[in-house]
Amino acid sequence: MLLLVLVLLAAGSPGLACSESFLQWSCYTVQPGDFLFAVAQKLGVNPNKLCDYNNATLLSLGGDCNHLQAGYQLRVPLDQCTPTSAYDCHTIITPNMSVAVLAESIYKMNSDVLFKLNADVLYGDKFVYLGMQIRIPVFTCTPSVSTACYVAQAGDDLYSMASKFAVNAGSLFYANFDRINPLHAITLGRVYVVPLDCSNQPGQYFCYKVRSGDTVNALGSRFGIDPNVLCKYNQLSNCSQIRTEDFALKIPIHI
Repeated sequence: MLLLVLVLLAAGSPGLACSESFLQWSCYTVQPGDFLFAVAQKLGVNPNKLCDYNNATLLSLGGDCNHLQAGYQLRVPLDQCTPTSAYDCHTIITPNMSVAVLAESIYKMNSDVLFKLNADVLYGDKFVYLGMQIRIPVFTCTPSVSTACYVAQAGDDLYSMASKFAVNAGSLFYANFDRINPLHAITLGRVYVVPLDCSNQPGQYFCYKVRSGDTVNALGSRFGIDPNVLCKYNQLSNCSQIRTEDFALKIPIHI
């Protein structure tokens, strides 16, 4: 009887051979009825990553990630998040949400940016799981000669912001591709980078906000400039048609 007990302990010991590693993994003892996906959800870990962490050991015990036996100890990767100046840490409270929905609907940002920032946590998966900790970028802006910074106010949208600064809406979008979702949603209180497509240069040119009905010929006549010169000065691809509402022209001085 004693020999049988010793044999059972020896046979079971590899499954219990898990010692915690500081800042790398903790240990979890498999309970009756546990399966890997449920364990991963309970612990807030990507199931594929949990499997890879333990697959070699499980195979050596005659099991695998799809067949856990009670008493096995699993190494659980510690995907703990520490806030920095570049990102905050958020805990997922909604189970099985796609990264795309999380980024674009919840955080109003580019999903590729969120995915790359959390590549080690997501482990190639396109979903986040309940309890998982992820990094959310802290969006910043540094004013310069070519950029301004603007904090979004109530009622702002991409085009109204572009209009405020007399810049092209497309340029504004691409300057903020990381913090604007595909629907061009603007988030109240978030700081945005404003590319200064046109900023007044005393003695060289001033900026004119294009309005509905404006044409290159009409503006040339208004400001006393040859329309062809005005067209070339602004590198317009189509001199017979200029964009309105989201475009500013440079009006040269003394040409």
